[in-house]
Amino acid sequence: SLLHDSYLDPTDDCKWKPWTDRLAGFEIPRNAQYHTIIVPTADTERNQFVIRTLIDSNYNVMFSGPTGTAKTASINGMLLGGFSSDIFSTIQFAFSAQTTANQTQDIVDSKLDKRKKGVFGPPINKKMLVFIDDVSMPLINEWGDQPTLEIMRQLIEQKGFYNLDKPGEWKGIVDLLFLGARLHPG
Repeated sequence: SLLHDSYLDPTDDCKWKPWTDRLAGFEIPRNAQYHTIIVPTADTERNQFVIRTLIDSNYNVMFSGPTGTAKTASINGMLLGGFSSDIFSTIQFAFSAQTTANQTQDIVDSKLDKRKKGVFGPPINKKMLVFIDDVSMPLINEWGDQPTLEIMRQLIEQKGFYNLDKPGEWKGIVDLLFLGARLHPG
């Protein structure tokens, strides 16, 4: 058994237990839409624990791994029911080879409210979870850059970006946390 196959249970004298012990009975609701059904497994339970722990501590999350390792399913499961809608709002989209920096900025910008002059964010008293699937997809341009990823880096590191409608005007952005899923680099 590997370390990541078990968790430390604080409710039972800090004993090591398999993640499958945390799985409750699973029943598909009668009127559930197919795309909302997340079948709990040890992988999704473990991944969702990591997501909750990091988001609750105000960290961004990036899941990297090969296809079929429950990255997107784990994040979708959390966005669909793992976070209170009283505290969090969400944006979810996927990158493709054709996704541009301007499109990415427009998607994020369209979901924000004005907080005060030059500062934008989700509705008051909420944080916004921004899930970007296939983060590694945008094409590399002729200079070796990926502008789509650069706009996201700027947003995360500098907490904002320049207004596309008014060149030179900075838009500060607050209360955003990012979740990403991607294939291994390379």
